[in-house]
Amino acid sequence: MKRTLLFVLTLSGLSAVSSNIIKEYHYESDYKTWADAQSYCRENFDDLASIHNEDENVKLMSVSQTTTGNAWIGLYDNFEAWKWALGDTDLNNEFSNWEPNNPNIKHHPESCTEMVKSGRWNDLQCFHQRHAVCYYEPGPTKYILVLTLMTWHEAVEFCRSKYTDLASVRNMNENNQISPLLAESTWIGLHRKTWPYWSDKSPNIFTKWATNRPHEARFKLKFQSEADLNDPAVQQQILEQLHAKLEKHGVADFKLRWTQTDGLTFHKEKKTKEWEGLD
Repeated sequence: MKRTLLFVLTLSGLSAVSSNIIKEYHYESDYKTWADAQSYCRENFDDLASIHNEDENVKLMSVSQTTTGNAWIGLYDNFEAWKWALGDTDLNNEFSNWEPNNPNIKHHPESCTEMVKSGRWNDLQCFHQRHAVCYYEPGPTKYILVLTLMTWHEAVEFCRSKYTDLASVRNMNENNQISPLLAESTWIGLHRKTWPYWSDKSPNIFTKWATNRPHEARFKLKFQSEADLNDPAVQQQILEQLHAKLEKHGVADFKLRWTQTDGLTFHKEKKTKEWEGLD
């Protein structure tokens, strides 16, 4: 897919009393893929545009306000940037044990990893619940299977509180020590951070995503409650509780909203009289 591109030229020290970096955004009207746009900007200027605060976003928009199409900027999701929870170290390219056709994250926000019974690895959305394998550095038994069902972030929190961390698997010997412990798919410490960096390698500390971007997940919830679940105040309280819960488990940069069917968010389930709604 091709888009119009924006690129950035960074100049420094233009003021005698300031050493701040001054960014100048330039608009280029030729159509290119993101990779071609990146190469063009690096060859002719500094890089694709990076945006680190609202002021820079406003400045960039002033450059592109006369255009009607979309434009590339430098933010990208690195599908190869897998790290181990222990030490935040990069995945060793010399060893991995993915299932065939994995990781398959290009069409799903799958950024955590489970080991299946065969010892192979599968990428998975982090909110799923699995058992966990903890690593215990000082113990005679290095790998501890925890049979409590947890999300990936809950597993990290648990392993760090009771042992050393969620297990890393650096070679086939370690893989073979863990896999016989498993009765079903189980979390290991491999994960990746989504949209972590700009093209110029600066960290992503500011975003201003359009509605339902970069992706929208939809869930169906069931409640048993004496409260009026179609009361806006009650719905807001539920959203706040869900928001706090997701943040606790490491989910960042998200928005929650209710969707409606026939003018209502919640509907009584005919058979069980439970409440049902969409998030």
